[in-house]
Amino acid sequence: PDSTSMPDQYARALAVRLEAAAKVVAARSPGALLVLIVDAADNAVMASSADVGSVPFVGVLVREELPANVRLILTTRTERLDTLDLPLTAKRHPLPGFDERESAENLAGHFTELLQADVAEFHARTFGNPRVQAAALRDTSRGINSVLQGLSASPRDSAGALESLFQRRFDSVLDASQSERSSLVRVLQALA
Repeated sequence: PDSTSMPDQYARALAVRLEAAAKVVAARSPGALLVLIVDAADNAVMASSADVGSVPFVGVLVREELPANVRLILTTRTERLDTLDLPLTAKRHPLPGFDERESAENLAGHFTELLQADVAEFHARTFGNPRVQAAALRDTSRGINSVLQGLSASPRDSAGALESLFQRRFDSVLDASQSERSSLVRVLQALA
């Protein structure tokens, strides 16, 4: 395929390559699987939706007949699962967020002394969402109280908590670059 090819041509070309790779895997290790993972498949769909009339590659790929020893795994945000337009036969395996013990373990990797109340608050404000927790823990230099203050006190859900963290980070970048602020704002508006 080239730059003028349609998504089904790309999917077919990939399927041909997967067939060849699957044969190599089977010859070298009978019973082994070739696993193709498409991380953030929802982002690919969202990006293709910006191109009017475009058919998302992911939607075509999931309908390709794959060799018996090939597995296709797509990751997506739960709230965007429906954008993937998966076949009804697709297996779904939701990944739950952290429970409070796992949130405590995550925090313990950043802080040596923690109060149970801090763990409970951190877990509640992040909804146990690993992505929100990772974003919240990017800067731990000012302590657990600073991390907790950086989390919105009343997010509606994990997406709201993450949005709040990103907004604060964005605002701090703008504040730190006063001399270039108007240029940054124009670039970001162009990207939006």
